[in-house]
Formats: sequence, structure tokens, C-alpha cells
Amino acid sequence: MPQGRPRHNWPAIREAYVEGYLLESGIRHYPTAEELSEKFHVSVPMIRGQCSRNAWTSERAEFMQKLVATRQDAISGKLAN
Repeated sequence: MPQGRPRHNWPAIREAYVEGYLLESGIRHYPTAEELSEKFHVSVPMIRGQCSRNAWTSERAEFMQKLVATRQDAISGKLAN
């Protein structure tokens, strides 16, 4: 097996950062760089670098806005019926 830099699962790390995950209580949790570091065994500076270079924080904000809009549409639809 070739030696070199370890491969990190950046798509999974990005998804966890941007979309968060649901807790057992049903509340969506958006993990910090520190939490992702522990979960994925990647240094905090590396995660923060990826966040910065790839605009993950903006993606997270957009995801959160879409999620709120979807919930509001669902509530409006229920009220209209």
C-alpha cells in the first residue's frame, strides 16, 4: 500500500457540516469544526480550511433558509386545508 497523505472523506464531512443531522429529539444539530474533527479524525485547521476555501458556511446558510421555507410551505398547506 503506498505511503502518503491520508485520504479524508470530504464529501461526508461537507454534508455533515452543511446539512447537520437530526438528534433523537428531532432537532437538527449543526456540528462545529471541533465536533467534525473528532468524528472524522481530521484536524480542526484542515476542516476550517475546507470550510473557507469551499464556502461551506454560505452553503449551510442557504440550506438552513431552504429548510425554513420548506417548513413554512408545509405549515401554510396544512392551514389552507
